[in-house]
This record gives sequence, structure tokens and C-alpha cells, in this order.
Amino acid sequence: MKRGLRHSLLGSLAFGAASAAIAAAPACTAHSPEHRVALLELYTSEGCSSCPPADRWLSAARQRADWAGRVVPLALHVDYWDYIGWKDAFAKPLFSARQQEQVAAAGNTVVYTPQFFVQGRSWRSAKPSSDLDAALQEAARKPAGADVSLTSQKTEGRSLSVRLEVRLKPGQDAAAVYVALYQNGLTTSVRAGENQGATLRHDYVVREWIGPKILASGQVLNETVRLALPEGAAASDLGIVAFVQNPRSRDVLQALSLPLCASQS
Repeated sequence: MKRGLRHSLLGSLAFGAASAAIAAAPACTAHSPEHRVALLELYTSEGCSSCPPADRWLSAARQRADWAGRVVPLALHVDYWDYIGWKDAFAKPLFSARQQEQVAAAGNTVVYTPQFFVQGRSWRSAKPSSDLDAALQEAARKPAGADVSLTSQKTEGRSLSVRLEVRLKPGQDAAAVYVALYQNGLTTSVRAGENQGATLRHDYVVREWIGPKILASGQVLNETVRLALPEGAAASDLGIVAFVQNPRSRDVLQALSLPLCASQS
């Protein structure tokens, strides 16, 4: 056997074995608890000089054992600061629109960064505090308004298929279901704008967003969605979030987070 052909065959066998190992690996699955998990949204921008402290506070959640299974944090980067000289690579117009919708639903008109939302409602201050933490813990003591299950499995290329199952609790009206892919450990050297010269570090940054999927009272949502994985991202830095929100009151009925399995990098 020629050496080149032998190497090619060995390479093909190794690739096949790796693919089989991924296919045979148990699926990553998470189920929501009976208590409500609080959703914390931070609307932020790399073009905003007052945002880095809020970003750092959110990043510290990675070391908070008391938040595990009780609080789901997300950082949504908005694009309306891009005009001042620095384009935020993580910003999406969709996130700016969601922030405006949530503010308008509360009868307000003021949109700013950094802005926190707890369970779909704007927090009263741009600065994190012990009061904000207490509000999250209080929200997590309420009974869940929905049951959520997530199952992820690696698919071909840089995409991930996620099996989503949502069932509303008795008495709940129609709700909107969302799925997000977040990434930790992101670093940007800012070369213009208000944060020029700074190196910014981000966690829980939303990279993909699906929804709303409307779920009627008494029905069950059971479907597979596909999420694009960021180029070069390690599985250990990625996670999936699903949450259920009342579209009128903006109350978040349940949230669930699922880190990716190590085999899905």
C-alpha cells in the first residue's frame, strides 16, 4: 500500500470514528424546575462608555453558584450607538427593536444603555445593585408558568439542532417562546468611539435569536430549531436559552439554560 493512500485511509477512518462518536454521544438535555427561573436581560453596546461596568457585573454571574438554576442572564447588544464611530460586531437591530418594544409595553418612552430587564420589565437603575439581585431571587421563588425542555445535538457543519418542548401551565394565556444561543469569553479591542483604546470582555452575549413562536393556551410546542454556531467558538463557551413570555404583560413565565456538551465543539 502506498504511504499516501494509507494516510488517506487512516484519516478517513479517524474522521468516521469521530463522527460516529458524536452521533452515539448522549444528547444534552435540560428540564425546567417547578419554580420560576428569572430572566435577566442586559441591553448594552461597545459604543457606550457607561456599559463596561454593567458588562463586568453580568460576567461575574459565571462564578455565582447561587444563580445556578435560578437566574438566566443574557446580554443583548444594540446597534443604535454604532453611529458615533465604533460598530459593535455583536449588535443586532432585532435587539434594539426588542428593547424598544419592552419599554413601550410598560408605557414608557426612555430607552438607554446599559438597561436591565428583570422578567420582561425594565429595572429602575442602570447600575446593578443588591436590590437588583434581591429582585431576581424573589422572582425565582414564584411557581413556574410553563414547563420547558431543551435537547441539543451536533449537526453537520457549524450548526446545532435543538429540540424544544414547551407546555403552558393551566390558566396561562397564549405566550411567546424564544430560543437564543449565547457565547462567553469574548474580547474586543475598541479602536474608536467612546471606549476607544479599551479592551472589553463580554459573557452571555446573544449570537443567535429565534422567535417569537406563539403558543396557544392548552397546546404544546414540540419542534426542532437550528442555530448557527459562531466561527471558532468552543463548546465550553456556548449555551442555549429558551424562555416563555406573556406578550401583553411581558411577564416571563419560565426560562431555561443549557450549556453545550463538550463533544459538541
